Amino acid sequence: MWRVSVFAILLPLAFGGQFPFSATLLKDLFGLPIYELKWSFDVVQQTITFNVLVKTTGWVGFGLSRDGGMIGSDVVTGWINSTGVYLQDRYAAAQALPPIDEHQDWLLLSGNEANGWTNLTFTRKWVTGDSRDRDVLVRTP
Repeated sequence: MWRVSVFAILLPLAFGGQFPFSATLLKDLFGLPIYELKWSFDVVQQTITFNVLVKTTGWVGFGLSRDGGMIGSDVVTGWINSTGVYLQDRYAAAQALPPIDEHQDWLLLSGNEANGWTNLTFTRKWVTGDSRDRDVLVRTP
């Protein structure tokens, strides 16, 4: 089984919707962020919650991988259109559009589009029991 390890130091019991961890995943040619990732852990519920803010309209993709590659990764795609906000759990078996995972383990919490930016917040259990999901291991001191 592949595992994704996340190391956290001095992790409180729950973060109450705050995002204490963040990373810029992509910048434009001027060095400005165009894909921002924030996340938090809830050790009581054993969940991880992500917030992505991406300079795009249409769909957004995000994945958990054991090695940073697409193949074998646990993928989330989300989008917003005139009928609502959507999120799908997918699994990348190849370097192509990942098929929809038959077990939808990611839960959409919120999403919106404004001024050319898409903002999605979603959550999942650390360990789902789904062989196509990557486990998230949280290690605390």
